[in-house]
Amino acid sequence: SAPEDRVATAVIGQILGPAATQVMALAVMVSTFGCLNGMIFAGARVYYAMARDGLFFEAAGRVNEKSHTPNHSLWMQGAWAAFLTLTGRYSDLLDYVIFAVLLFYILTIAGLFVLRRTRPDAERPYRAFGYPLLPAAYIAAAAFIELMLLLYKPSYTWPGLLIVLTRLGIGLSLWTAGIGHVVINLPLCFAILYASMGDQQRSAERAARDLGAREWQVLLLVAVPMLRPALLAAFFLSVTLSWDEFIIAFLLTRFDVTLPVEIWRLLRSGLSPRLNAVGSLVFLVSALAVVLAEILLLARRRT
Repeated sequence: SAPEDRVATAVIGQILGPAATQVMALAVMVSTFGCLNGMIFAGARVYYAMARDGLFFEAAGRVNEKSHTPNHSLWMQGAWAAFLTLTGRYSDLLDYVIFAVLLFYILTIAGLFVLRRTRPDAERPYRAFGYPLLPAAYIAAAAFIELMLLLYKPSYTWPGLLIVLTRLGIGLSLWTAGIGHVVINLPLCFAILYASMGDQQRSAERAARDLGAREWQVLLLVAVPMLRPALLAAFFLSVTLSWDEFIIAFLLTRFDVTLPVEIWRLLRSGLSPRLNAVGSLVFLVSALAVVLAEILLLARRRT
C-alpha cells in the first residue's frame, strides 16, 4: 500500500526509481500553486459578488481604489483559510469539501446537456470539446466518486450533503431525519460487515471468479449469502440505535413528529395511560421480533 495515500508517488517510484519521486513532488507543487492561484482570485470575487447582492458582509463588496481589487474579500478569504488549517488535517478538510464541490461540478456539466436541448440556437462563444461523450464520461466518473465517498467516508461526506440540501432550500423533514440516521449508523454497519469478511470469504469469491462467475454473480450468489448474518446483525442494530437516537429525530424534523419525539413529549408531561400503552406496545413488538427470529433460526437448523 502507498504510504500516506500517495499512490502516484509510490507507482512512479517503483517504475522509474527514487529520483522520479522528486519529479512527482515538483509536478504536485506546480499543480498546487496553479490551483491556489485560480481559487484565490476566483473565490474572493465570489464573496465580492455575494456582498454586492446583500448576501455577505458589506465590507467584502468594497474595491480598492488603486488596484481595483476586492482587498477586503481577499483578506477575509485568507483569514478563513488560515483558520481552517488549524482545525484538522488536510485530508479531513479535503474530504469535507470535495463531495460538495463534485456535486456542483456534476450539476454544472449536466446543465450543458439541458441548455443544448432547451436553447439550441443560443450563442456559444466556447465549444465543449468531446461533446457529448466527454461531459457524459465526466459525470459518470464524478458520480462514482461521490458514491464511494458516501460509502467509505460517511462521517465527512454526509454532513456536507446535509449542508448542500439546506442551502438549496430543502427544509427539515422526515427525509432529513432519515439521512441523519444513515449518517450515524452507516459506519457501524460497515464495521460489522468488514469484521465478517475473512479469508474464507475472499477464497470463495476468488474460486467463483476462477470458475467463470461474473462480478454480479459473485456478489449475489457468494458474498451476500456468506454475509447474511452480518447484514441482519447490522440491520437490527441500526434499527435499535435509530429508535434510541432521539436527538437526531428532534433536531432534524420540524413539524413531523416521530414516535421517539412523541414519547419524549409525553414524558415531559408525566406518566400517563397513553404513555404506558405506547411503552407496552413497543416492548411487545420487540419481544415478538426476537421470538420470530429465534423460531426462524431453529427451523433453518433443523432443515
